[in-house]
Parts: sequence; C-alpha cells; structure tokens
Amino acid sequence: MIIQQLEECEITIKDDGLGIPKKHLTRIFERFYRVEKSRSKERGGSGLGLAIVKQIIDAHDAQIDVQSKVDKGTTFTILIKRGEKNTSNKVHLASKDVSLDS
Repeated sequence: MIIQQLEECEITIKDDGLGIPKKHLTRIFERFYRVEKSRSKERGGSGLGLAIVKQIIDAHDAQIDVQSKVDKGTTFTILIKRGEKNTSNKVHLASKDVSLDS
C-alpha cells in the first residue's frame, strides 16, 4: 500500500508469514544475517535482501520501520520524502545531471 502525503510517501509491505522474533529485529538489516539459520537451506536466501533494502533507504534519506509478531506476520513501513516535480528534461544521477536530449 502506498499513501502519498504532502511531503512524504508511506509504503507499507505486509505479510502473514512466520514473523520475526523480537530479539532479531535489531539485526535483520545486517548483511548475511539470518533469523532461522537451521531453516536457511530449506527456505533459501543469502541474508542480503534486507541489507540491500536498508542501503537503498539510506541513499534516499528515507526511514524504514519493522513490526513483527511470531506466527502472525511482519509489516515494513517506509517513509520517503517526495521530490519536487521534475519539469526539466534532466535526470539526477549520483551527483551529476544527465540530459535526456539526444
């Protein structure tokens, strides 16, 4: 679900899966961290996905929050600032402007 407000957008991703035990919530954004190491081979995953998400969030000066209950599911909420409408024909890429004109 995406909720657009005046200065920011709120993106919510929710599941009704296994949930994440509270003691693990502070570490889930670490590279290679897995909550259930014994089930990792069965369920797959490298422990990189949420670390990559966190890097993207940080690069956009955004915030991410996670709420989870075991056997109920997990909700991630992302708050990202809305940019100004780009009326020029340029895209800002990694600290330089690139013209879209041929």
